[in-house]
Amino acid sequence: MVALDYEIAQEQASALGRLGRALEVALAALSEHDRGGQMTDDARAKLMRDAGQHSCTTIASRKKCKIAWEFSAEKADAPPASTGASPLAVR
Repeated sequence: MVALDYEIAQEQASALGRLGRALEVALAALSEHDRGGQMTDDARAKLMRDAGQHSCTTIASRKKCKIAWEFSAEKADAPPASTGASPLAVR
């Protein structure tokens, strides 16, 4: 059973990585569009929908895998805790 749990965790991590990379690509395309000064409403609206869809999918998948990103402005500038705790918390 432990081997199966490990394999499931590996696949979840892999899937979340793919989703994260797709979100990065969508956000980069939107950013590039905005930097290029191409302010056609239709093109930007499509890029916004794509980025929004990727964002929602990524967040929903993280929640489904019970992974939460714990972030606060106070912790952002602080060095990592000596305990080696990850900013990813499995609940």
